[in-house]
Amino acid sequence: MRFSVGLTALISLVLLPLAGNGDSSRITAAFATAAVSVSPADAGRRQIELPALEYEFSIYVHCEAPAQSARLSVSVADTRYRFDLPDAAASGSVNESLLIPASQLAPIITDGFCVDDDEASHNSLLVEGLLTSSLSLRCSAESEDTIHFASESLAVRLECVEVSEDYETSSTAATVR
Repeated sequence: MRFSVGLTALISLVLLPLAGNGDSSRITAAFATAAVSVSPADAGRRQIELPALEYEFSIYVHCEAPAQSARLSVSVADTRYRFDLPDAAASGSVNESLLIPASQLAPIITDGFCVDDDEASHNSLLVEGLLTSSLSLRCSAESEDTIHFASESLAVRLECVEVSEDYETSSTAATVR
């Protein structure tokens, strides 16, 4: 089996102010769904060990005045990124990508997906909740710092694709058992 990684649909997340505190600080994020191409295999249950997955994202942050956005942290599995926000503005956005190593991904068990010579097998499978992203925004003001949290489930889409004989194995190749 050979796999390749691509990106598809967007997942959105909005963190609203905590009830009762009157703070309008917020985080709004959109994560792309990772896609993996899977070549057909024999019928039966199988374990798909995913390659490294890349998630592109856009995050908009806003801190209530007079606070300014200071730092944004994004964590997925054991992968962590920190962004010092430019120009200490109250609002801004970050457009980046996260690469989650294959060693941090649990295998996916499938049955009836991408079966060789079976018209009834499924050719696309969306696995929601494969990973969870944790976001935190630190807003700084002279009198105090506040931290705002959010989390979002990330998905991967498995696509059944015929692979030609001259297909080159890449570093994103995965194992199917």
